[in-house]
Amino acid sequence: MSVWYDLIREHYPQEFLPNNKPWQLSPQQTASLLGAFIATVNKILEDKGEEIRLYRLDEITADAVRFQSRTELSVDVVRKYKECYINETELPPVDVGTVKDDATGELYLYLLDGFHRYQARKELENWNHFIAAVPHHDMTIDEARYFSVQKNLIHGYSYTKADREKVLRCYIETGQHEIGNGNVKSYRRIAKELGFMTHTSIISYISKMYPDIAREINRQHTKRQRHVTIEDNAADDDISGSTEEMGDTTIATPLADTSATLKKVRRALSLASKRANYLADNSLAQQYEANLLALLNASRRKWGREEYPVPEEYKADF
Repeated sequence: MSVWYDLIREHYPQEFLPNNKPWQLSPQQTASLLGAFIATVNKILEDKGEEIRLYRLDEITADAVRFQSRTELSVDVVRKYKECYINETELPPVDVGTVKDDATGELYLYLLDGFHRYQARKELENWNHFIAAVPHHDMTIDEARYFSVQKNLIHGYSYTKADREKVLRCYIETGQHEIGNGNVKSYRRIAKELGFMTHTSIISYISKMYPDIAREINRQHTKRQRHVTIEDNAADDDISGSTEEMGDTTIATPLADTSATLKKVRRALSLASKRANYLADNSLAQQYEANLLALLNASRRKWGREEYPVPEEYKADF
């Protein structure tokens, strides 16, 4: 177990143990015991050079609108974490940050990562309304927002479509897509930094949500990008069956049920057609069309049929 968790077990007030009927304590007595317990543990952690600290839940502001990358909490995840706490299973500490308010200049302590764990602690008895956290100091709003996104990228359950839009909005609004001097990152670099979407999904989302930024990315990077990869977005374009990589294209391996296969292919083509509506400019449209033609010719080549000629406009070094 971690140092901080051992200290919690060692110094946890005896008055809070079930046999001592902690529910009979007055709110003032509970608050006093809890405060003394937290102060004791934090002093030992500081002396040991540990970065983790204990906080009362009411010391932390949980602003889900600004600092939660999910659009909503999962009831099942909260229930699972609550059971872990009840069973004294060690869970990782959450992350909190002191953030300066741009209007007043005052510092506030915000929850940056661990909203499900925080909610699970809130659903426990009031004498357990404390949580272990890693503190981060003197952050700006933008730094805190993007930090929360980064933390969620390396753990947690899968993102929904709405979650992905919220994460990408945070990424763009905090200026993470900018390099400096008016330059912007490529779609591939953005996809690599976010880590949970393909660059083609990034193209689709940014073209739809931020068309002006999409045009600028295309203007700066179109000469360096190859054909756009046509991949299925895990949340929107679910085509079952394994896939195998063929250059820049992803093709589903044959499925046993022919009718089911054709149905899924038609759905994929329908989605591909809809995506064409979100292309930001003619150059990007050409990349998209060139890759569609490459997919078509790959199929014809596989079955020994003559391939369609590739127009000169599709042979450009995108």
